[in-house]
Amino acid sequence: MQDNAIKKIALKNGLTLEFIDNSRKIAGDRYVVVLKTRIEVPVSNSWFSERDASIPSIEDITKKVGDTVFFEQKKERNFVDENEKEAVLNNIIEVAEDFGIRYLGHPDFPKKLILKKYNEKK
Repeated sequence: MQDNAIKKIALKNGLTLEFIDNSRKIAGDRYVVVLKTRIEVPVSNSWFSERDASIPSIEDITKKVGDTVFFEQKKERNFVDENEKEAVLNNIIEVAEDFGIRYLGHPDFPKKLILKKYNEKK
């Protein structure tokens, strides 16, 4: 499925939250409305301002996860009438944007995401 980026917002932590419409027609005038949100996080020492002995080195992290990690989340609504598709999508975007600004824009989010991805690869 091809990604259709419809909006991007800059977060306070320097990252960009991207909104992608992956909605598709399923039958007649019915749609599955799908919004994917994505953030690309470069693996960098800048996210680890306070060095902690329990945190692996950036070199170890990049060996396991690469130079970039991604946060992706998908929200879906099934069997949406064609006439309601835009309103449903806009509502999902509004909720996701509020969440993104508060949670994903937090200064600790990049560090926590990088460490989570690292620990998943152990």
